[in-house]
Amino acid sequence: TAARAALDAAIFKLQFGTRPGGLPNLDRLGQLAVDRADRHFHINNTGEPVARLRKVQQIFFRMQTAIGFVPQGMFLAVDEPPESAVGAFFFTVAGGFDIRDPNAKFDGTNLPVNSIYICPKGRALSEDGFAYGMIHELAHFVGPEHPDTAGDADFSITDIGAFHRGTIARLSADQAIRNADSYSQFAFDAIGKPNFNVNTGSFTPPKR
Repeated sequence: TAARAALDAAIFKLQFGTRPGGLPNLDRLGQLAVDRADRHFHINNTGEPVARLRKVQQIFFRMQTAIGFVPQGMFLAVDEPPESAVGAFFFTVAGGFDIRDPNAKFDGTNLPVNSIYICPKGRALSEDGFAYGMIHELAHFVGPEHPDTAGDADFSITDIGAFHRGTIARLSADQAIRNADSYSQFAFDAIGKPNFNVNTGSFTPPKR
């Protein structure tokens, strides 16, 4: 919800700028939202920053739909089966939210693709770490599916970079919008917890 509000503020600021007679504090908050959006999604490096933000906004809206915040249905978050043991925090399949075939399974397994799986490492995270990880997985889950045909363009949300591994800072705009950790970082920045490290559960407080 905070992420979507920040996106609304950024879009408004980009569309209308500083309005005569406007409230200075609202203008400052709008610019702060634009700066946050540019930090995580590099919108100023795109030809159409507002259009790019609307795409990000749609992903967050679909996250809320998936968890039942928007009353159109819910997905299941389930524990990883003991025989799976992938050693991650969580895992899911790109685009799983839109796969309606109840018999669709992960390749080589009996695990349905319409779930997010919570691993033992995920259960051991702090409350913030768990929320961060679920936003990350929801980005995979509600984003586009991987293409079925080799050679087709792949717009799915994948793991191109991760903040806790130090591989997120140099992503391009086109990579950032397809990177799951960028959504978690933006959401936590929107609630005043920038640079959240899921491994340590710590964040870098904003400068005053």
